[in-house]
Amino acid sequence: MPDNDLQVAFVAIDPRNGEVKALVGGKDYNKSTFNRATQAKRNPGSTIKPFLYYAALENGFTPMSTFLSEATSFTYDDGREEYAPKNYNDIYANDFITMLEAIAYSDNIYAVKTHLSIGTNELISVAENIGLGSFDERPSLALGAQPVSIISMANAYSPLANEGKQIEPVFIRSVTDANGETLYKQQHPIRQVMHADTAFVLTDMMRGVFDPSLNSYTSVTGGSVAKQLTHPTAGKSGSTPRDSWMIGYTPQLVTAVWTGYDKDKEIDQAVEGQIAKRIWADFMESAMESELKLPFHQPPGVVMAEIDPHTGLLANETCPGGRTTAFLQGTAPLEPCSDPDAIEDLQEEPEEKGDGFFKRFFKWFSIEDGDPSGPEILEEDVEYE
Repeated sequence: MPDNDLQVAFVAIDPRNGEVKALVGGKDYNKSTFNRATQAKRNPGSTIKPFLYYAALENGFTPMSTFLSEATSFTYDDGREEYAPKNYNDIYANDFITMLEAIAYSDNIYAVKTHLSIGTNELISVAENIGLGSFDERPSLALGAQPVSIISMANAYSPLANEGKQIEPVFIRSVTDANGETLYKQQHPIRQVMHADTAFVLTDMMRGVFDPSLNSYTSVTGGSVAKQLTHPTAGKSGSTPRDSWMIGYTPQLVTAVWTGYDKDKEIDQAVEGQIAKRIWADFMESAMESELKLPFHQPPGVVMAEIDPHTGLLANETCPGGRTTAFLQGTAPLEPCSDPDAIEDLQEEPEEKGDGFFKRFFKWFSIEDGDPSGPEILEEDVEYE
């Protein structure tokens, strides 16, 4: 950490039993006893997106579902309110991208369109089920505009690493007296909070955050630390003007890192924006050094297919260098990349779906594509990555 007022919070949990392996509440306990890991609530930014995409997969989306990534203004509340989120550095594909790419690049437009198309209540339902609390129903929720605690986010990622199962964080295994008699033993129940097959498909996509082969019009957000990782790892970064996050996991360990200032001060993204990622990668590699390189367990109901990630079609000699990607059974693409008509059909898919997908939300939201202008957005609704 730099020698200034920038603060840090950190939690590492074994997803298999809920045991908290490490916890940091701040830089210096002698200067501040405030435990930022358990007491602070901060905007999670894009680290909330995996739970949005889990809801989308549960509602018929696949890793190859496409939306148009371009500057977009969303109008809601019967036209009285507008919301114009931006991608980091205003970088857009200006083309259709897949969900796999949207996670890897942290595309905000794709996230908000997904949020509105499945219904804003879907992310709220998932968040409540995994212990993040009650969220407000608004467009910016898709970009992490509602504060959460650092330890809650770490525990929310645990079922992704543990086949959908979640255990409350365990700080004390047991208490014994001087005679060795057990006075207390931790017995938190295991809850199945996610479907194992959907959690696996999402985890497979989140591994793409560290896969530079997915680089296209922009780079994957975990590329700066990808070379450090020696174990099968999935994760998601996130940032707001005042928060920087990195949360990632192996089957044996979930680690969440947050950096930011205690009071209303923005992070210098150029200098301080990568610190959380570096802390996370350094710790994960040190903690996993003596651990087996275990793959994420593939449950029944999941199939693997070799996909060209940019067209969303089956890779072949015309589109070589495909990525082996997980799908819920019955949802993998069947069209080969060599079929130009299939590519055209894929790119037109969102417009064809428009009437069906957005019909029940047009009373509340209307969407104007291609308009980068819009009213000033409240800072708590701005999300960088």
